[in-house]
Amino acid sequence: MRTFIAVPIEDDNLKNRIVEVQSKIPLDFAKVKLVERENLHFTLRFIGEISEAKAEKLIENLNDIILSPFQIEIANFGCFPSCSKPRVLWIGTTLGIAEFKNLKQLVDESVWRSGIRVPKEKFTPHLTIGRVKRIIDFQKFREALKISDVYIGRMVVDHFTLMKSTLTPQGPIYTVLKKFSLNGGSGEI
Repeated sequence: MRTFIAVPIEDDNLKNRIVEVQSKIPLDFAKVKLVERENLHFTLRFIGEISEAKAEKLIENLNDIILSPFQIEIANFGCFPSCSKPRVLWIGTTLGIAEFKNLKQLVDESVWRSGIRVPKEKFTPHLTIGRVKRIIDFQKFREALKISDVYIGRMVVDHFTLMKSTLTPQGPIYTVLKKFSLNGGSGEI
């Protein structure tokens, strides 16, 4: 199964504000795959294909993560690798960055202890809102992409999830395999 670990966006008001930002992306000048409202999340670690046995071992290790819940502020628009060569469009965080990075480190240690070999990666807490597939008019797209003053709001990160991703022609379908509370323990949804 294809898996990843994420902090989901569950608050409808936050989702509505994110969708509002997505509506400002200039789709006339580029082909952009917007992330569906129900799929909005902060990725902590993309894992990829793993067996049921590896998933069970991973769940055991993720259960051991204990960290105090923390608050984040979702704000600021950005692009990877850069806004002059955009491939991924995202909204970042301005509060809770150190805590987010700590959670990412604990998740990565759990993944590696589970025998899942994933590369080390530079981590910038971000919420992907779109993926640029093709730019039709680069100059106009860049000029129109000047999205500024993005402020979505605050949320408390008190859990994270192990997700299964099923790819379909209409887009990915995400299923929660397990929800993990930051103050210890897990629960199925």
